[in-house]
Amino acid sequence: MNHRKISALLLAAGAIAIAGVLWVFGLAVPAAADRCQRLFSGVSWLYWPALVYVWAVGVLMLCAILQYMRICLRIGRDRSFCAANVAGLRSIARLLFAASAMCLAALAAVFLPNMAPGLWCAFVILPAMASGAMASLALALSWLLARAAQLQEDSELTI
Repeated sequence: MNHRKISALLLAAGAIAIAGVLWVFGLAVPAAADRCQRLFSGVSWLYWPALVYVWAVGVLMLCAILQYMRICLRIGRDRSFCAANVAGLRSIARLLFAASAMCLAALAAVFLPNMAPGLWCAFVILPAMASGAMASLALALSWLLARAAQLQEDSELTI
């Protein structure tokens, strides 16, 4: 499979990820927040601040996906091992670490002191774990890609 086909498949996966993030943060989260507002009327004042906070996490995730799409476009132009991809992967790692930290901060600030039921905590812990794991993978991959870019540059200089 050539680099253009791989790039097209990766871009399709990115488009699906964007659609998923938009669905989750545009429809599912507001519906869940509305349900929470009705169930826990004592903290209904948290509705808009919490929703804006969660949307900020969604924006970080969308920015990470857009960086991923830029890397996919460079792969399609046969520029897999370049400094721009290394920088893109490091940017993805920073964005996802920030999203993970925001999820954990929400867990510590809102859910743990109030001892929310386990299901509600899972809605915060799972995105924190997933974005933290993906950030770690992106950071490790950026180090490998930096080494591969250096090796490619060295081999081009010797030829």
